[in-house]
Amino acid sequence: MGKKLMHNRKNNYQGPKRIAHRGDWSVAPENTLSAFKAAVNGKAEGIEIDIRMTRDREIVVFHDETLTRVMAGRPDYPAGVKISGLTWEELSAMELPYGGHLLNHFPRRGFEKEQWYYYPWNQRETPRETVCHMNRISKAAQTEEEFYRMMSEEYAGTYRAACEEDPRTEGVMRLEEFLLWLKEQAEDFIAEIEYKEGAMMEELLALFEKTGTAGRCILFSGVEAYNREIQTYCAVHGKPEGLRLGANIRFLTEETFASIKEYDLYEVGLNAGAYTKKDVNLLNDLGIRVFSNLGDYHKWWADIQPCGAAEGTAGFKTNCCKPYMNWWNQYAK
Repeated sequence: MGKKLMHNRKNNYQGPKRIAHRGDWSVAPENTLSAFKAAVNGKAEGIEIDIRMTRDREIVVFHDETLTRVMAGRPDYPAGVKISGLTWEELSAMELPYGGHLLNHFPRRGFEKEQWYYYPWNQRETPRETVCHMNRISKAAQTEEEFYRMMSEEYAGTYRAACEEDPRTEGVMRLEEFLLWLKEQAEDFIAEIEYKEGAMMEELLALFEKTGTAGRCILFSGVEAYNREIQTYCAVHGKPEGLRLGANIRFLTEETFASIKEYDLYEVGLNAGAYTKKDVNLLNDLGIRVFSNLGDYHKWWADIQPCGAAEGTAGFKTNCCKPYMNWWNQYAK
């Protein structure tokens, strides 16, 4: 196709860095060791994980504030209980189900809305029916947690049947376990670590020092208050050698641009379809790379390639590494 391709990698992939969002959850539940191993096997260049803290101050790899969504189909979990309200011993006893929680469906148009990822697409209804249910629930829900609760109730029977059909489970990881696993991966394999709640910096930086993995990690948040906490803490106390900082600002506005100019940043996250090559160049001039937030549909995949509308995107978070590579292999011919 005569395109100037990027990043001459050993596996011959030459597009933006692929960052498996919470691992490869077409193979295993999100944010679990099996999902991370599958991402490596799928030749992703990095993984994005989320961290929270238990009641006894153990940092764990977990996205949601509660267990509601990831335990759908299992009636034996404490509904609505926050991760911060559980001890590590209590949380480690939870078994995350596979059934109904694997993202093993790729719609013809891709995933243009993030909420679409969370439905049991492989069950007994058409994609159109699933989308209709999704839209109805998302309009009725006032909060993210309410959306997850309503979704779990709507599909309770579906999830239970899926869990009976596939009874496999996976455990929650401590961050220290993840960092030790990360240390064993290829030298250029990175981890984006999303800071999902405040007041974890002292313990977090201690773990980076203990495991010697700071140089493998990019620490960031999608919440401005947490980004400011990260930046302030590192400015006052210093940061482990090699640790890079990011900020998921989603949209480049006058306000967000003013704030990031004050920060020590390696990269920023921008929403798919919400920026162009001009924005990438503007940030690159400040020494800041751009990572795309998801955007698992064909048009956006083309936009972030060389000569695309968002050319220069350094990496993108994806829930669909395999469909993307199938598409890219055709695109690159």
